[in-house]
Amino acid sequence: MKFSVLISIYSKDDPKLLHIALESIWGNQVLKPNQIVLVKDGPLDENLEAVLNIWKIKLGGVLTIVPLPINRGLAKALNEGLKYCQYNLVARMDSDDISLPDRFLKQINYFKINKNIDILGGWGKIIDESGQVKGRRTQPESDREIKKILWACPIIHVSAMFNRDSIIRIGAYDSKVGWRQEDYELWIRAGFNGLIFGNIQDYLVKYRVNIRKNTLLVGYNRSKLGLKAVRKFDPRLYSYIAVLYPFVRSLCPLIVSQKLEEYFTKSKYDPRRGENNNSM
Repeated sequence: MKFSVLISIYSKDDPKLLHIALESIWGNQVLKPNQIVLVKDGPLDENLEAVLNIWKIKLGGVLTIVPLPINRGLAKALNEGLKYCQYNLVARMDSDDISLPDRFLKQINYFKINKNIDILGGWGKIIDESGQVKGRRTQPESDREIKKILWACPIIHVSAMFNRDSIIRIGAYDSKVGWRQEDYELWIRAGFNGLIFGNIQDYLVKYRVNIRKNTLLVGYNRSKLGLKAVRKFDPRLYSYIAVLYPFVRSLCPLIVSQKLEEYFTKSKYDPRRGENNNSM
């Protein structure tokens, strides 16, 4: 099964981390992608362009660069990139995260066996700015379990591989949703439209979580979106209370927000816990 990888970059991305991210989806992968679609979301500085020039030589025809004249935001950039993806299976990747070496092999093998799946994620190791593992996030496997807690975002965006036609059919990414809600809103809408989810019960990626980005507006928008999923899939009192957590956390000082997130991720109260949760 052939597949594309979709990445969006913009002027504030770190060139070194971009190079590491690209190496992780090509040089270090057991199963290499057939196409990498990289959207330049607006003009880039010379350091980012230098990294791209290196990878143009390395990847040749595998790399498709889609330049946008101005910065349009992640949702619009990804939607534009989807138009250039040649294959129906599309893996998401961010410019500062890392795909583990057998990520694509595991996902493609899963799709071969489970042909009804539309969106497939996996577990993730949370890393800091230096790449050190600071936490781990596991997720439930089945469509039923995932939909029940869609309000908790049980698909790690950077780990996702999805059926492009299914995503486009439901309208792809919504550019009108609040900042940093692009994947969260998409997964909820996918659930409402009957798309089928899955999560591989193993670590596929290392990714960065930046609590500094969780502003009051981000927390409010996330809780507002999540309430729709609670009403539809999981109308328990616990869920109605828990879906307010992002908003409550955004009201706290940064140090308190960080401690809350560290505790919540490791606690029994986090609903996004797959099997073998203690696996390190």
